[in-house]
Amino acid sequence: MLVGSFFKNINPKYKSHFFSGLSFNSLNVKKNNIFFSIKGTKINGNQFIKNAIKKGAKTIVSNLNFKGLKNKVLYIKTNNPRKLLSEVASKVYKNKPKNLIAVTGTNGKSSIADFYYQILDLNKKKVASIGTLGIKTYLKNLEIKNTTLDPISLNDHLQKIKKLNIDNVILEASSHGLKQNRLNGLNFKTGIFTNLSHDHLDYHKSFKDYLKSKLLLFQNLLKKNSNVITDINIPQYKTIKNIAKKKHQKIFTIGSKKSYLELTKHEYIDDKQFFKIKYKNKVYDITVNLIGKIQIKNVLMAMIAAEKSNIKFEKIIKSIHKIKPINGRIEKIGYLKNSSKVILDYAHTPEALSNCLQNLEQQYKNRKIAIVFGCGGDRDKSKRSKMGKIANKFCDKIYLTDDNPRFENPKKIRLSIKKSINKTKLYEIANREKAISNAIQNLNSGEILLVAGKGHEKNQNYGSFIRNFSDKKIILKYIKRKNKYLSKNWKVNIIKEEIKNGRIIIDPYSPRDVQPASVDVHLSNKILVFNNSSAPYVDLRFEIPDLTSEIIIPDDKPFILHPGEFVLGSTLEKISIPNDIVSRIEGKSSLGRIGLMIHSTAGFIDPGWRGNLTLELANVSRLPITLYFGMRIGQISFARLTTEVDNPYGSSKISSRYQNQTSPLASKTHIDFDSHIKRKWNQLKTMMLTFLIEL
Repeated sequence: MLVGSFFKNINPKYKSHFFSGLSFNSLNVKKNNIFFSIKGTKINGNQFIKNAIKKGAKTIVSNLNFKGLKNKVLYIKTNNPRKLLSEVASKVYKNKPKNLIAVTGTNGKSSIADFYYQILDLNKKKVASIGTLGIKTYLKNLEIKNTTLDPISLNDHLQKIKKLNIDNVILEASSHGLKQNRLNGLNFKTGIFTNLSHDHLDYHKSFKDYLKSKLLLFQNLLKKNSNVITDINIPQYKTIKNIAKKKHQKIFTIGSKKSYLELTKHEYIDDKQFFKIKYKNKVYDITVNLIGKIQIKNVLMAMIAAEKSNIKFEKIIKSIHKIKPINGRIEKIGYLKNSSKVILDYAHTPEALSNCLQNLEQQYKNRKIAIVFGCGGDRDKSKRSKMGKIANKFCDKIYLTDDNPRFENPKKIRLSIKKSINKTKLYEIANREKAISNAIQNLNSGEILLVAGKGHEKNQNYGSFIRNFSDKKIILKYIKRKNKYLSKNWKVNIIKEEIKNGRIIIDPYSPRDVQPASVDVHLSNKILVFNNSSAPYVDLRFEIPDLTSEIIIPDDKPFILHPGEFVLGSTLEKISIPNDIVSRIEGKSSLGRIGLMIHSTAGFIDPGWRGNLTLELANVSRLPITLYFGMRIGQISFARLTTEVDNPYGSSKISSRYQNQTSPLASKTHIDFDSHIKRKWNQLKTMMLTFLIEL
């Protein structure tokens, strides 16, 4: 190769100077290579020019004043060797994918990149991703050291990806990579900006410089008519919008009103999420198997990127429900038999940790949260106390441990964190495996454990010593042990544990009411009696307002239930049941022995139920029976499901007519009766038509 084909403004007499390849590390220099002398934060490449020449470098690019030919070595002067390296590398490795997408921001880059990859893959489009999780193609995955590769490696990999006939590539653009010009020379069709929060200030020194580095993607690397994707609700939106306008770029937003993809509704369904989006005046219903509302934003950005990659929106919509959680990004690990959960996340910044914990708190309401975390060494020290405060705010138990201490004293790192943590919550365990083990062992029913900081990483960095260590493998190891313990330890009173942890709510509650496998409930003072003379019959299609009358039982006098009479009563207790437990209420056997039949109107009490329970009370004996306010009337039992239900009682997808009732309620079967019958008839007609067609 001749330098004249790759370098601008070079002296014409040197244009025919030959070179064989590129290098910026003197140790990797080969014969006839161009050596780019780059000044880093700790090392100046000018120190290694002589070594590079000894190893065979024929051309030297540096910021030194000397230029021209000396001893058959060509010296090229430039003020920015990093930038020139990227531009030359882009030309040397000229065959690259056509559709390059760069995603930048503090949090969410890996998730967006992986979601984009999955969407295209599900739509049978060849695609690759490059970033924190490595290089991913349909053939293989390759681990890499940095989020954004050096220019030579990056362009080399892009050329190899092109050889696989892959034209769609999404890559993570770190602030380091952008500031160091590693992406210069690449032709990006789309740029994505996620958000900006406290991170990497050990390198950037100021938040302003950090933002400036991120914006280089849109100011310098995106050309006219390229696409910009961002969140309309972030503080940096106006700045990005102004850049896009000035550079004649097309901006597409996610968020609330006036967004390209408008999020109109959102709700949690255990480990899943349901949401509605508005796109070009049409509303779509979507369910994803992902934890954390923040992931919805990441999905929406990936959807726009996929659409701008020529995937029809209707096809994107059809594939979204198949998207899988990402390795180490709010990822649920394993299954625990006591319905507790272990979540793994890469959160290593204050905002990422805060967002993650808030998302868990919102998705798993009324559940206690524990955390295992630490902070990395040789990084921004100011974020440590902030992360301690965040953990203290959201978590009931905090297991403080080592992250990647690197060359710092891990004890000092932990000290700066724990100053912000309440001592009653704190368990300081330096050994990370031991910390995870203790946290899982101490998980009670329904509790949530977040293991944060390292996510997908497979080693732990102690500076001069790096050991193989995967949070995920350790978590799975101790989940297995926990489940073995739960299976063997029959002494654990699950009912009391669930009530203590607030997953099952019985209000008022007394431990004296707990039976071997049930809890006694009591009769409220409200009774519904039937006015048999108010109507000739009960027509299920219509409401009969005067069919029942409410009677209040006095504190000191009984209600008399005569032979053959049927009334509706109610539990004194308000009952709340989580989404992975189903319940049943039956009458006390002592009352059944005298002819008082007691049954819950529903039989089963569905997961997600909240409210007092309506009871059927029938006297089948030949003698009147007295009913007293507060008497023991029945006993409620519980059965744990293997997973949480898709649509718990009270969710928008089912008709939950009695949720949050406080007294016995008359039948509401007339509601939607005709439409239900019509639906069934239509289903039957469809079945018959299909049968006839097949005949």
